[in-house]
Amino acid sequence: MKTEHTPTPWEYDTSDKYCKYGTIRRNGMMIAQCHPLGFPSHGTQDGNGAFIVTACNSYDALVEAAQSVLREWHIKGKIQDTYHQHVAKESLLTALESCGRWDRLNGVAK
Repeated sequence: MKTEHTPTPWEYDTSDKYCKYGTIRRNGMMIAQCHPLGFPSHGTQDGNGAFIVTACNSYDALVEAAQSVLREWHIKGKIQDTYHQHVAKESLLTALESCGRWDRLNGVAK
């Protein structure tokens, strides 16, 4: 699934300059706010905000790295089909499929 979103990099702002909650921003424009949760098992608003920003900022590079490995294995046939390599390959395919960036049927990146 590819959707339009605010380009990265994003930042997590805890300055309270524009909002009393932690804010995820891009070039000063608000994307989202992180509110206190009140449940220790759910982490802190700042911890969650920083994690969201890190994940979003890393997403494209991680997808490209995974696709690159799969292209090497798929196109150049460099993977020997041992059990551990098979598990690694399936994990990469599943991860890329879950974010809509791999077509397993045709063996190509989306």
